[in-house]
Amino acid sequence: MRLLLGFLPLAGLRGAELVGRFGCFALAALLLDPPALATLFLALAWLALASSVARVGLDRAATRHVAAALAIGQGGQARRVARLALLLTTMGGAAMAAATLLAIPFAERWMAAEYS
Repeated sequence: MRLLLGFLPLAGLRGAELVGRFGCFALAALLLDPPALATLFLALAWLALASSVARVGLDRAATRHVAAALAIGQGGQARRVARLALLLTTMGGAAMAAATLLAIPFAERWMAAEYS
């Protein structure tokens, strides 16, 4: 029971995030015209995809590895793993940013043709 009560604030925060996100989407739907709304949701979808690709699953793997290294008293190894994960994730983010910048001219032409 105590464990369940400990999770309630986290569940409340997650619920508030969900309601806030839905509210922002509803507000955008009211304020933007259809082409602008489509562009917004396309950008959000690309952001979610790029974020997943940039992380390459390292967030969970590194967390487990760092926790295991700390549990057996190997702080140096934990630090090295955390730095490597941060470096690889940063490089993935930079690669996705470069891909986004390279895709802008193509997306611009496609969207201009689609909405004109």
